[in-house]
Amino acid sequence: GPIQGIPVYTSFGDNQTPFLGCEAEEDQLLLNIGTEAQLLAIDRQKSERYECRPYFDVRTLCTVSGLVGGHTIRMSGQSDLEDRLYKSYSEAIARLPAKKSLLLTGGTAAYYPRLLERVCSRLGLPWRAVEGASALRGLSKIAENTACPRG
Repeated sequence: GPIQGIPVYTSFGDNQTPFLGCEAEEDQLLLNIGTEAQLLAIDRQKSERYECRPYFDVRTLCTVSGLVGGHTIRMSGQSDLEDRLYKSYSEAIARLPAKKSLLLTGGTAAYYPRLLERVCSRLGLPWRAVEGASALRGLSKIAENTACPRG
């Protein structure tokens, strides 16, 4: 918020901004695939099953990080890559609070849409890809101060 009329922004992480930029709802998971992947959910509960990171309005960003992502996909010539991705993401889903659907975003998602479509279709949740720079949209929303409930 403003201090002496000057806008001041706290730092926001590379997990909070994509979730905000995708306009994810509380009943959705977000699979953010960059160099590595993270699976994110919003909840008010905390658990040792996942990392608890701060989110807006005193909510918790439930995070499973370090999942198989772009680096492994780019470097992999392995025939079991699809199975490795599925295993990584399905195990992460099991650790997070139950949600109704999944959003897919991140730079790597745009480069490997067919592979990730096959993987997401196996996860047992309705899903859709969110195109565009979701993290940049999230930062834009923060700058506009329209999407950041104080808390």
